[in-house]
Amino acid sequence: MLITMHNQFHFQIVEGRQKAQKWLSEYDKQGKPMRQRVDTMAIREHGWQCESQPKNLQKRMVEITAPPLRSQVVNGLNSGADVFMADFDDAMSPTWPNILGGHYNLRKAIKKNLRFYDSDKRKEYSVMDINSQIFIQPRSLSREERHMLIDEVSISASLFDITTYAFNNWENLKEKHG
Repeated sequence: MLITMHNQFHFQIVEGRQKAQKWLSEYDKQGKPMRQRVDTMAIREHGWQCESQPKNLQKRMVEITAPPLRSQVVNGLNSGADVFMADFDDAMSPTWPNILGGHYNLRKAIKKNLRFYDSDKRKEYSVMDINSQIFIQPRSLSREERHMLIDEVSISASLFDITTYAFNNWENLKEKHG
């Protein structure tokens, strides 16, 4: 699945990064404030409409964002918040063990099989009922996952996070949400 996603989107991501860098460099050289691009005006002025949110996403009064560390996932899902967002981007150091551990923790949590022991309190905590919607904040499109090479090219960190989460959890989430 990672190979398919990489092959389908890699060149678009690289091209987008290059265009963004070029665009920012041009503005830096001009020393003028950034303005909206004229060539994208039709996109902005189009009368966009989208489908209404799915029923399970309509209640989002309380959201918790935390790194996908074991204790944070257990506490976030047991908190009663409407949404728990596991943040792979800004909330934790993106080391390979942290990334893999975060995906492992989410997989175990969705199966209601994640627990941790707080040695200070001498108490074990585990995921109980999952009433929160689980979102992930993948790492930025500008980042690459250098530990995962496809044809000797690093895969996009965003694609790695989204694909790994979907692959590991889609069956359990499909059962829950239909």
